[in-house]
Amino acid sequence: MALSLTDLSKKVRGDTAGGRSAFGVLVEMLGSKERRNIAHNTDLARVGDGEIAVILHWTRILVFNINNTVTLRSGGWNSPTTRARINTFAPNGPVTFRVYTKKYELRVVTMRRNSAAVDDIHAPYWLDIEDKPFTEGTVIDLDTGAISYL
Repeated sequence: MALSLTDLSKKVRGDTAGGRSAFGVLVEMLGSKERRNIAHNTDLARVGDGEIAVILHWTRILVFNINNTVTLRSGGWNSPTTRARINTFAPNGPVTFRVYTKKYELRVVTMRRNSAAVDDIHAPYWLDIEDKPFTEGTVIDLDTGAISYL
């Protein structure tokens, strides 16, 4: 049975919240396949040794690595669809990220869970780690939330 994009997003977010790596969840989703269509013009594919990509049209917008990093690209398309696809596959582990625009500039923010939010309902659930401009080849370490560039 084929999973919808929403179901896939929930699986990535739910399983990574349980402590699994995003890469491991995506390997499981692909199973024995090399490539799988997951939404209109969007595929999940093995693209290298220890790499799985979310491909929108012909652009690898997300490349998850076995070393628990993810590389982001927009292919020059700062569109709502590109941002939505990237954000859909942001893991929900201890560290996550979001791509957004601010004053027409594409940006990326990494966040960590706030352990105080468990005891204090007024505490924010996520705390920002870094907020930087998005460039082609932005790399996020999913263990620390550090943002670097290729």
